[in-house]
Amino acid sequence: MDHLCPVLQPAASSSWWCTAGPDSIECLPVVFGGRSIYGSLTGTAIETEDTLAFSVLENIRPMIETFPLEQAADAYARMMQGKARFRTVLVTEDGVA
Repeated sequence: MDHLCPVLQPAASSSWWCTAGPDSIECLPVVFGGRSIYGSLTGTAIETEDTLAFSVLENIRPMIETFPLEQAADAYARMMQGKARFRTVLVTEDGVA
């Protein structure tokens, strides 16, 4: 991952979702450049399929709150204030997320 640090602008952030084992990164360019790297270990493809199959079997649905696209600034402010509940989704006039 060290080869990716130079492409991140100062104060940039990068998000990683991976199934591979741990990787290392030189921390000085990240820290002194004000960069942030975060991620999530998501498991293998079959584990993801099993999880989705279980959610269908048990009728598990995501909990979201929606905002009209015209209220995007309000939704963003709510999120930044830590007031967003669950997932915040912007929808268009025809209800498409």
